[in-house]
Amino acid sequence: MDNEKELPASALSKSGSDDEKAKPSDVVLVQGRTDDGEGIRVLRAREGNVEVGELRAMRPGMPLLSGDVVALTQRAEHPRLWNVDVQYRVEGNKQHSGPAKFASHAYRENWDVVFRRDGPAMSADDKSMLN
Repeated sequence: MDNEKELPASALSKSGSDDEKAKPSDVVLVQGRTDDGEGIRVLRAREGNVEVGELRAMRPGMPLLSGDVVALTQRAEHPRLWNVDVQYRVEGNKQHSGPAKFASHAYRENWDVVFRRDGPAMSADDKSMLN
């Protein structure tokens, strides 16, 4: 065994640098267009799970309801494999009752008068004040 040479640590590592080991793998496999033609269907492998999803372009003025805003870089193994870099994680749409959050205080007060669910119902006199 005197002829054995010691290999450097980098030659023994199959996964690459220490940065790659510390960072969990997040990869998508592009499948094809969505039924409406506006997005792309993908399989996403991350944190030991495989998920079915869609990639869609962000549109100015449209809300981000859920999911992740991601940047993709193509992998060398296959043209349909892409590394995912999450730029922003969108928290789920918080459901609430009442008017939209961008409404004015006066609008919210009137919403409560018209659509209140608790308390007494509107009398006939109150209803006459509506349109």
